[in-house]
Amino acid sequence: IDVLSQLIQRAASGQDAPVPTHTLVVGCNDTDLRVTRIALTKASIHVDVSSSYSTDFFLAERKPFNLFVVDAGSSQQDCFEFCSTLRHTPPYEKTPILLLSTREDLAQRLEMRRCGGNGLVVKPFLETELAGVALTLLLQSQVTAPDPKEKEMQTHEAGP
Repeated sequence: IDVLSQLIQRAASGQDAPVPTHTLVVGCNDTDLRVTRIALTKASIHVDVSSSYSTDFFLAERKPFNLFVVDAGSSQQDCFEFCSTLRHTPPYEKTPILLLSTREDLAQRLEMRRCGGNGLVVKPFLETELAGVALTLLLQSQVTAPDPKEKEMQTHEAGP
């Protein structure tokens, strides 16, 4: 509700900006990858894919991403280590991480939070469910990020 309220306020004041849509999907099997790509593409989210966690850091260093979608089912330990490492990598400290899992128990949710995940979608999922959560995380990160106009005004107010 707060996110929607802030988006409405920004739009009303002419501060709305396009939502960044560069997403890296990590560790999915072929079927999950196909469904994930379709869901995110329908939501106008650009998708890059990586099948191994080691390749992901190489991609993330070369291209900025605004969202990570990580499959926790393939190798939970690698998944959680990848997410924790992202949280300690300067450009991605606050970038949303959406985990895909076959489990929805409390232990899974706690582990997701500990490693820095922002959301959890349980497999099997509907395309609209995944797209909705991904867009919500992208919008939320945009709203909570400092507005460039406000940052510029603060710089001018501080003076030389």
